[in-house]
Amino acid sequence: MGTVQPNFWRRLRRNRNLTPLWYPYYRLKVAWEIRRYSIFSDPFLDHARGIVHVGGHDGGEILNYAKRNLRVLWVEANPLIFPKLLANLRGVPRQKAVLGLVGSEDREQREFFVANNDGASSSVFPLNHHATLWPEVRMENKLFLPQFTLPGLLRRLGLSLGGYDTLVLDVQGAELDILKGIPQLAQTFTRIQLEAANFPLYLGAPVLDEIEKYLGARGYQPVARKVFASDGHGRQCMDCRYVLPAMHEPWRESHSGLSR
Repeated sequence: MGTVQPNFWRRLRRNRNLTPLWYPYYRLKVAWEIRRYSIFSDPFLDHARGIVHVGGHDGGEILNYAKRNLRVLWVEANPLIFPKLLANLRGVPRQKAVLGLVGSEDREQREFFVANNDGASSSVFPLNHHATLWPEVRMENKLFLPQFTLPGLLRRLGLSLGGYDTLVLDVQGAELDILKGIPQLAQTFTRIQLEAANFPLYLGAPVLDEIEKYLGARGYQPVARKVFASDGHGRQCMDCRYVLPAMHEPWRESHSGLSR
């Protein structure tokens, strides 16, 4: 059984579609969460000046960024999920979101496959060996969306990448495609975090080795890899972090090592 909520919170949840209650609910919730949880040391975020988080979904890292008072620009491609991200950002200072699909080039439209797990596994690539780890996930819808490079999308919206030094990608196989669309990558971002698999999770999507070869050619060095899913036979999905060489030394004692 779940914890019984105070009448005040039950009433807010029951009426959360009413605008007068929706905004205060999130302001109170965010403030309470920030006060409640302490900040765990994370050099990757602790020393960041600003974060561009592409593949925002519903903003699962909002509080983690807010605890550090980070400036954050969220980019979400799925117009079906975007309103949820905006709602979760209400009352959160220094964080904003934009809607747009980004990739290596501008296109009038590109297929975007929508997954049945509340859109969490949605991608510009169809599933391939995804069922090896998540057999319950399938693509249930397909959208046709205009695509822009990341700098191009922001220019259209009157925004720039100035002041952001950290790039976070959670884009289900489209990581390398997005990186190729940032011509001044090393001049823009000193830190990059992304999810990658060492096997073809999505059809046509590059695997970890291809991504690391591209980043290595631009001077980035891996500082951390953390496996978050595995089939027990060598097929793995990992959270990976990279920094430019000038940033590398301070990280040596902050990470337990690399894993494949």
